Amino acid sequence: MEKNKLMYLREELKSKIEHEVKLQFRSHTFTVDKLLTYLKMNNSYSWGVFYDIFSMSPGTLLKTNRLLYSLKLIPKENKLHNSARLSGFSNMVAFRRAFKSEFGVNPCEFKNAIKHCDKKNGNGFCESCFFHRTKAEESV
Repeated sequence: MEKNKLMYLREELKSKIEHEVKLQFRSHTFTVDKLLTYLKMNNSYSWGVFYDIFSMSPGTLLKTNRLLYSLKLIPKENKLHNSARLSGFSNMVAFRRAFKSEFGVNPCEFKNAIKHCDKKNGNGFCESCFFHRTKAEESV
């Protein structure tokens, strides 16, 4: 196959994956297995494809989308379990573990830090504090 056709097929597959993940990631019933079934890929083949396109596994892609969405929800939701549920996590333990692993603080600490910041932009992030400025930049 010629190089241009391969690049076109790769971009087409990337768009298809991104579209499906954006549509489904907020549902806790949407899993890597369901994504791979939709894409008609087996598990071992998918790892190579996902690493080639996204530099991460299918599970990491799904988790990253959920965590970035949760950053937008936490300042707006009264209860952290609502943020977890609405961003696609099936339970608080999984949400807390993933959040702390990714951002270095648990969701409660993050929410409390946001509450106590005095200069917030439209996303609920502090414009001056290093922690929030860094996380706001990463979520864009």
